[in-house]
Amino acid sequence: MNRQVRLFIEGRELDLFNDEQIQVSSSVQNVYDISKSHTDISQSFTVPGTAKNNQIFEHFYENAIDGTLDYGLRRDGYIEVDLSTFRKGKVQLEKANLVKGAIQSYTVTFYGKLVSLKDTFGDDKLSDLDYSTVSHLFTWAEVYGRITGTINSDVFYPLISSNRIWEYVSTPANYTLPNWLTNTVTNNNINTNGGAINVLNELFPAVRISTLFNLIMAKYGLNFYSNFSGYEEFNAAFLWFKNRDTVKAHTLANYVDFDALTSNTVVDIDTSQYVDLSLNSVNVVYQPAFATYHRIYLDVISVSSTTVNYWIDVYVNGVLNSTYDGVNGKLNGVAGFATIYENANVAGLNDTVLFKVRADGALNIDFNMMYRIFDGAVVNESRYSCVIQNLLQFIDLSICAPDMKIVDFFSGVLKQFNMIVENIGEVDYRIEPLLEWYTQGNIYDITRYTQMDSIEISRVPLYRQIAFKYQKSEGVLNKYYLQASQKEYGNTEYQYPYDGGDYTIEVPFENMMFNQYDHSGAPSGLQVGFSLNSALAPYIPKPAILYKYGTVTGLPHFVHYKDGLGNTANSKQYVMFGQDFTNSTSTIQYSLNFGPETSTYHRYAIQQGIFATYYFQYLSNLYSLKNRITTVNTILPVSLLTGLRMNDRVIIRDKRYIINDINSNLTTGEVTMKLLNDFMPVSPTDIIPPLPEDRDI
Repeated sequence: MNRQVRLFIEGRELDLFNDEQIQVSSSVQNVYDISKSHTDISQSFTVPGTAKNNQIFEHFYENAIDGTLDYGLRRDGYIEVDLSTFRKGKVQLEKANLVKGAIQSYTVTFYGKLVSLKDTFGDDKLSDLDYSTVSHLFTWAEVYGRITGTINSDVFYPLISSNRIWEYVSTPANYTLPNWLTNTVTNNNINTNGGAINVLNELFPAVRISTLFNLIMAKYGLNFYSNFSGYEEFNAAFLWFKNRDTVKAHTLANYVDFDALTSNTVVDIDTSQYVDLSLNSVNVVYQPAFATYHRIYLDVISVSSTTVNYWIDVYVNGVLNSTYDGVNGKLNGVAGFATIYENANVAGLNDTVLFKVRADGALNIDFNMMYRIFDGAVVNESRYSCVIQNLLQFIDLSICAPDMKIVDFFSGVLKQFNMIVENIGEVDYRIEPLLEWYTQGNIYDITRYTQMDSIEISRVPLYRQIAFKYQKSEGVLNKYYLQASQKEYGNTEYQYPYDGGDYTIEVPFENMMFNQYDHSGAPSGLQVGFSLNSALAPYIPKPAILYKYGTVTGLPHFVHYKDGLGNTANSKQYVMFGQDFTNSTSTIQYSLNFGPETSTYHRYAIQQGIFATYYFQYLSNLYSLKNRITTVNTILPVSLLTGLRMNDRVIIRDKRYIINDINSNLTTGEVTMKLLNDFMPVSPTDIIPPLPEDRDI
């Protein structure tokens, strides 16, 4: 007996053909492409060209009709089977089918939620996120605290040089540097005042990846749920925010704060009555009896720096109206009072004018303000002193963000940690590493629903080679490692004796190699990076994922720091970044390298790389000599058809399987499954039995 299938678009039900076969394919981790996470994508199907459907699609076939729909966009929709929701997602109108000039049908495609998640991100970049919750003052205290670990935050400043090769106690970087690089000048010795690290122009911030996921949720109104988000090894992962050769900071915009009336010239209008000292505003209103125009001026009377650029933003009735730039004592190129607002005295004029000042560096700046109303040759004016504005530098992370689309970052992190995204609600998604995700599924015995007279068993198509790769690095340490080892740092590949092709899992991130200095013939504990190319010139790396190892104390010698503004300090502790991380509970050492690469900090190979931690168990099951692909045909009850998840395991007779893909004919209830034998650890262990006979429909 056929099932009742209903398709809805934006809450409106479409008419369907009685004999239309609607099939939906679902798969997650597909053995034919183990790096991709798939979602529900139906085969295209047709719906009749009824009056109801014509109205919903606004007569797409006739472009002479002015409609409101953008047919390039997918529309919210869902599928019901026997009044139970089967899937929610998006519906795309593909085409209209006409016979002898008359509409007969429409072709539509249903897409699952994961596909629409990609549509949600669009072409937005990391720089489009709102970083206001994690941006901070770019001051000596803030940055130095995030270097040494006295400030615990989601933003730190790794010791990665972007303009010179640091030395430590006159010891150059470790042996991994090219042999042609000799000791540099004393001013590069970070153990001296002369070679101190300038915290405000040599270092770039790194932002916790889990925090970036939170910002993505906030921007798009999404909810991500994950057990992995509580794992130390995920929360220790950071993205380095460098997209330029020199760090870029600016100040927040402060209101120009009127202080006191200093002079007032009244001929026929008292202009001071229109200046509000409490709101720092000037109310420019129409003067019916006299006046020809209004003008407001600012005079920069003092600045603490002659080289810092600053800007005056003029807001009229709450909207940014214009911006004037200045440097030293000149505003808009004018020394003295410069005009920043002017308007003719016309009926209806009623402007509330305010001013904000901002700069591209720390700056103390003071103004005088003057408001004039002109009545022919007659001038009415009031002058005001202002409060000195102390503008502090502020790091805007959107300015430093890697030039990367959000969708590429998001999918790159999923691939890095072999994670799955599953839609579990309207705006709710579960994100887990594949193995963690499988532990959250159920186990169903579907023997009763399986057509045992027709089962296909085939070999698993296996690759001859599987390679895991980062983006190529231009870094001097990475380049030298490549020359010495004939492979990129952190990459790995595995050969198998099969006749399949080659498969490469490539993430969009760079794997920056770090350096630990030696001291008296032993590791010093000070590990740094260099964002310098083979010519020792600054370069902009591809987005780089780093592990925050933690705070290292007890260095043999001090590291000296300064900010170029008179602040200096030295410390024997710092927050170390690199490829390595040790779980504080399990003491397991993890690495961002794909394979068991030698740690630049520990000086021995870390076994729990990305492959071993997140890929090995699944691939070990896949490559088991006992594994097969078993294709079965079933007729599932509606409750199981609509409730079965891709991380559920199924049992047929005495064998347990994981689901590779499902093809469901929603009309007939026939479900074809491709299954893989499951030899992985099982959690949970309880098996959900078949439904009672009277519910088997």
